[in-house]
Amino acid sequence: MVTQPSSIIMKRYEAKYKKFLDRQDKMEENMTKLYYLIWGQCTEALQAALKGIDDFQVKESAFDTKWLLDIIKLLSSGIKQSMVSIFESAHRAGRQFSTSDRRRTSQ
Repeated sequence: MVTQPSSIIMKRYEAKYKKFLDRQDKMEENMTKLYYLIWGQCTEALQAALKGIDDFQVKESAFDTKWLLDIIKLLSSGIKQSMVSIFESAHRAGRQFSTSDRRRTSQ
């Protein structure tokens, strides 16, 4: 026999969910602003180098600030642009591993 949640419980859940969605929207808005703030601090030469990276358009449309900072760090430390894809692959593998590890431990 399945019992239906009371209206009070449902209203409380709906309020929490709305609050969560509002915070998520605010975070996405802030990440977009942060991405463009970082981008605006880059020189034209660095921006041109970033635009030359294969995944740039995908990452830019997602406003991936962590990726942007990581690639800027690589490029400004003297890593050649041709080597960036190797570091990106390693970075992606590390993120996938840490995400899968968290999923395994939370179950």
